[in-house]
Amino acid sequence: MVDEEPVTSSLHNDAAQRESVNRQIRIVCATLKLMFPIFNNKTKHAMSQRDKNIYVIELDLKVLKDKRFRDANPNYMEGKKCFYVGRTGRTPEERFQQHKSGYKSNRLAKKFGVCLRPRHYEKHNPMTYEESIEMEIEKTRRLRKRGYGVWSN
Repeated sequence: MVDEEPVTSSLHNDAAQRESVNRQIRIVCATLKLMFPIFNNKTKHAMSQRDKNIYVIELDLKVLKDKRFRDANPNYMEGKKCFYVGRTGRTPEERFQQHKSGYKSNRLAKKFGVCLRPRHYEKHNPMTYEESIEMEIEKTRRLRKRGYGVWSN
């Protein structure tokens, strides 16, 4: 007599495969939540809080010697001021000090940063994370449109 393999139900095999796939999906999701907190439901509330600020730093005109800065500002009008526009979860004053001390600083803000220009940002702050991203882009666009030299990440 020939040894026969036991007959198993295809339903059992399908259910086992589905459970294996589901387990793998749960592992991937858990890993993503650890690696990228934005996938975590707990961050939705944090992202709706109005605790972010934009800020504008006046840059020394020596920044115009930097080729990348000049290339980013083809419509710069001679004699106009230059600025760095950023966003932060700290106060603009704290963030400016961080730039100047070299902590998580932008190279241009660290080397050429002169002072904050509250007139360009106070009326907008505070805002949500999403609003801060949009406002940083919009503030950069508006300043460049007026002929200023502007650097932003």
